[in-house]
Amino acid sequence: MKYYISMIICAVSFLYVQSSFAEKKKQSHDSNIEIFKTVQKKFNIKASADTKKYYAEIDYPDGLRRIDGWFDKHVIILLLVIDDVQAKNNITGNVGEIGVWQGRSFIPLMHLVRQDECALAMDCFELYQFNLDNSGGNMPKLLEMFTNNVKAYCSNFDVLRVIKGNSLELSSHDYLGKMENGKGFRIFSIDGCHEAQATIIDMKNVCECLVPGGVIEIDDYFNPSWPGVSEGVNAFMRENPNRLKPFFIGWNKVFFTHTEYAQLYSDMFKKFFVPQDLTIKKFFNVATLIYDKKP
Repeated sequence: MKYYISMIICAVSFLYVQSSFAEKKKQSHDSNIEIFKTVQKKFNIKASADTKKYYAEIDYPDGLRRIDGWFDKHVIILLLVIDDVQAKNNITGNVGEIGVWQGRSFIPLMHLVRQDECALAMDCFELYQFNLDNSGGNMPKLLEMFTNNVKAYCSNFDVLRVIKGNSLELSSHDYLGKMENGKGFRIFSIDGCHEAQATIIDMKNVCECLVPGGVIEIDDYFNPSWPGVSEGVNAFMRENPNRLKPFFIGWNKVFFTHTEYAQLYSDMFKKFFVPQDLTIKKFFNVATLIYDKKP
């Protein structure tokens, strides 16, 4: 008898926990939708139905997460602002990312793709011998997982192009060669191998692929766990003075663009954020916006 009572108690407890998770998930979903609506209304920034869905569901409460990765959903808003600036200034091209992992940060880039544009995903995936810094560890069937995640949140799956391999062995021609539309890149995220030499090579290749006014998004520059990133970026900037300028730092990202376009993005970000949440500091000898909201 005690056994059956215990089983009933366990079943009821399980159902209660499941119900609690479902309610928290709904509250999180509704809250995210309201935040998104507020941002769109205030700044008249367009976003696809795919983006709204992903923004609402990207994080699940109590540690339950649909797609694993290291990407703050606030960056989605930053990407929409950048995309809006580019649309208003006729900056066109493809989007891409080196180091896509399970697709958490790549999917928002897919949502930005316009007509006659493509999205490039570059990663070693299951070729673990090329994962030189062991970031993310070894995950079997990673490419399959990534593809399924993209399919789940991107109705424009046909624009996806994939390079599976070692970015240290690639050149800008390899990236551009995957783009049958003949266009360069207007937004490119670098989040691959975190070692210095790899970062230098990735920045060089991406910079050569960038259209005028395109944006490079660097991950982990200030992350103490990956000092090779800042070492590599610093070396590239020393070797290529005045080629790129940073214009925004926030949520573990540093955004760069061509020197003559930096002010264009900076001015938009100044309008977008509450002034007291921003500071301006010299970075690579450039006055750069930093998101610095105090608790």
